[in-house]
Amino acid sequence: MVIRSLQSRLGRVPILRLGLWSLAGLGGYVFARFVVNIFVARMLTPADVGVMILITSIRLGFELLSDIGIEQNIVKHAAGGDDRFLSTAWIMQLARGCVLCLLFLGLSPSLAELFQIDRHYLYAISLAPLITSLHSPAIFLLVRELKVKERSLFELKADLFSSFLTILLVYLHPSIWSLVIAQLLGIGFRSLLSYTLPRAEIQRGFSRFHAGDIIRFGRWITLSSAALFLASHIDKVLLGAIVPLATLGIYGLARALADVPVLVARRLSYQVVFPALSKSLEQGCSEDLQAFARLRYRFVLLVAACAGAALPLSDVAIFVLYGQRYGGAAPILAVLIVASWIAIASNLNEARMLSAGRPVYESIANGTKLAILAFGCPWAYSAHGIVGAAVVVTLSEFGRYLIVAVGMKRTEAAFLRQDAVATLVGCMAAAAIWALRSGFALWEIVPR
Repeated sequence: MVIRSLQSRLGRVPILRLGLWSLAGLGGYVFARFVVNIFVARMLTPADVGVMILITSIRLGFELLSDIGIEQNIVKHAAGGDDRFLSTAWIMQLARGCVLCLLFLGLSPSLAELFQIDRHYLYAISLAPLITSLHSPAIFLLVRELKVKERSLFELKADLFSSFLTILLVYLHPSIWSLVIAQLLGIGFRSLLSYTLPRAEIQRGFSRFHAGDIIRFGRWITLSSAALFLASHIDKVLLGAIVPLATLGIYGLARALADVPVLVARRLSYQVVFPALSKSLEQGCSEDLQAFARLRYRFVLLVAACAGAALPLSDVAIFVLYGQRYGGAAPILAVLIVASWIAIASNLNEARMLSAGRPVYESIANGTKLAILAFGCPWAYSAHGIVGAAVVVTLSEFGRYLIVAVGMKRTEAAFLRQDAVATLVGCMAAAAIWALRSGFALWEIVPR
């Protein structure tokens, strides 16, 4: 019964094995990201780190604010694997990249003046959307066909190359320019690497019918991605305009640590849960949905326990990884760990709603989160400092979770009881670690 409850077969592919491959690929990315963040934090000043966080957030904003859901369309559409559909999707992707690049270039002087940073950094990074758009849609075919192993290995190669290049360039020339150049070269390598995948060749042809389908399904993806970017990065953008760049660098490093488990859940949600449940719903297989519910319960229990255990150790983690000059990130990290736990539960629920063809709830949920952040972050920072802004991030994640929970309830697939039990487990884990710290005086690791 245990093995059966942990494994749901879609055709002949066990979902547990898919999840493990996805986690293996993400594990390599997380390790590389940890190494890069630690190295960069120790080589550059907090202000330089803050500038790069702001530049990256602006770049992601341009890319996500105009997302038309190419990947989701290829995964979900009945003709998503046809050459004509793939060619149409690639042409639309490339056209979008060109427009974004030009728009980014045109707005760079104004953005540089607003955030008080060198406009030449923005001129350079504005090439990123164009370089990104050159990749082959074969990447998304791997998701559609549930080839999680191949997708994980592909992403791992790209991530390791980008990380190695970042470390090398920063070591040779510790500056923001090294980070910008490494980011562009990393994106370019990923696009080149995509043409080594099966069916990477772009066939000729453009279908107005398929383009219409992409736009119709993608309109909700556009809204959702726009809201997702704003909800995920608006705090950095808003704070970048009102706080010192050194403070933003400290906040950004804490956010990067807290976001690690969220990345795990997001990759599982969109590379395994979403395509797997989409296929199950097409085949009318209710057993797969039941198996997902059981798998989800075990996963959230594990994540909540880990989050609770990490909460009392946030100061130790910051000191060991980044050093004493980033000590101000410890209370921020403690608050953001709570936000991450809520975000993980939301990501799993959103993938379930997307597989059911209801992305509207995700759009509304991210819009709710955005509204809370947009109004709350500036006020909280002025009243309670950077930790107050982190508290608003946690409240915004809770608002997002509630909206998605309403949608889940309407599909008779709510997991409120699961999440309540997992939260209780997390609180118990946090209390246990606090007790151990009090008993063994582990705080002496961190200088006072």
